[in-house]
Amino acid sequence: MPLRHREESGQLPLPLFSSPQYECLENTRRFTPKPASVEKGVAGGPALSVVSLAGSLAILTRNGSLEEAAAFLAVLGVHELGHLAAARWLGIPVNWPVFLGPFGAFITLRRPFASPVEEAWVGVAGPVAGVLATVAIHSAATRMDSPALMKAAMFGYILHVFNLIPAGVLDGGRIAALLGRWLWVPGCLILCWYLYKFADWSWGNCLFLPLLLLPAVYRAWQVLSGRGKPAPGLRIRYRAAHYWGVLVVSIALLVTCAVGVWRTSDPIAPKRSADATQSDAANAATSEEPRPAHPH
Repeated sequence: MPLRHREESGQLPLPLFSSPQYECLENTRRFTPKPASVEKGVAGGPALSVVSLAGSLAILTRNGSLEEAAAFLAVLGVHELGHLAAARWLGIPVNWPVFLGPFGAFITLRRPFASPVEEAWVGVAGPVAGVLATVAIHSAATRMDSPALMKAAMFGYILHVFNLIPAGVLDGGRIAALLGRWLWVPGCLILCWYLYKFADWSWGNCLFLPLLLLPAVYRAWQVLSGRGKPAPGLRIRYRAAHYWGVLVVSIALLVTCAVGVWRTSDPIAPKRSADATQSDAANAATSEEPRPAHPH
């Protein structure tokens, strides 16, 4: 049931804190493409993505192993490709992902979302792809008995639980545009508590974390003040089907991540510790065996 948006020439992207002016959608596979000059997007988009990926790999490798850094970037890359694929399927022009090292990655849309349905499906597509990549890394870590991959899998699960908080520019905030904008209020409180409890407020993060907090606070204020509501008269066909589809997918993602965090709670270290204990016990038993007397 693909949705296509009939785009208008000269439509500009909205700033960060603007409320998108949703328009009507048509349930059709045809849509009016943008002019060729606009479709090309920013020159060097793929090159910028590759350069940022290489730079992020170099930065992360300095703070950890190459295996962990590669697995972490693989999860991020697949996550962003999920957003990109969903946006292009819906006819939304989008740029290639840009990686920011330990701060994640992002993609930019070249037109605003036409409806909460578009926003929700593009928002949930990234976690779907990222969680599938995390499950694959978890499976590989179990088969290869790799603590580095297991650590990357746990981080991937925790990352997606955090990303599904319905607040600000997180994917959960995009999903809440369809499931219920009132979710932005508890989502903002959860995000503030999480950052206060677990975030590292170093000088670098003090520049990045406000970019998460400010949009969350603004969206919560929109709900509490009654502003930023969708344009009246919005008609979306099969809205209930989209609502329940996004809801079921979101719940499945949260359950998968919760089970994944529980299963990746360092099962390799206890196993190796037990093996080491058995090895020490065997060595001790060998050393206590009576030695044969040497003839003089």
